[in-house]
Amino acid sequence: MKTTVSKLSVVAATALALFITSCGDKKSSKSSAPDTPDSLTDELLVKMDELAEAIATAKDKESAENAAETIGTIGDDFAAIVERLDALDEPSDEVKKQIDKKMDDAMEGKQEKMMTAMQSISSNQEVMVIISKAIQGFGEKMKDAEATFKKFGKK
Repeated sequence: MKTTVSKLSVVAATALALFITSCGDKKSSKSSAPDTPDSLTDELLVKMDELAEAIATAKDKESAENAAETIGTIGDDFAAIVERLDALDEPSDEVKKQIDKKMDDAMEGKQEKMMTAMQSISSNQEVMVIISKAIQGFGEKMKDAEATFKKFGKK
């Protein structure tokens, strides 16, 4: 069980680290305002909160399966936001610094929220297996976005 918890923690931390190195929260994907590195960072940060919330809802097999589906949708949303981010010109060093600061400021709370969510499922092996597979899929989507994240944040 400790091995599974460790693996789940590593996968979640990796996904979080990939995400935090350059992007963040959701203001409104239906907004008519043009995309900017800052606005897309905000959208990704909101999705990160949604990820932790989805994990925290997993209490039994049924709710874990629902959470896994939600995690998959969040991963798809992340990918769509990353596509929009990738379509933008590479930002100036000043904008990159601003994004890095925003992410650094958000990082502590996001990590704590994710770890709390992970701990909430750690006592149920069946739930952990379902959620760990979903998080692994999420992490794979984030791996594909790594080059874009580097373009907009820390190298």
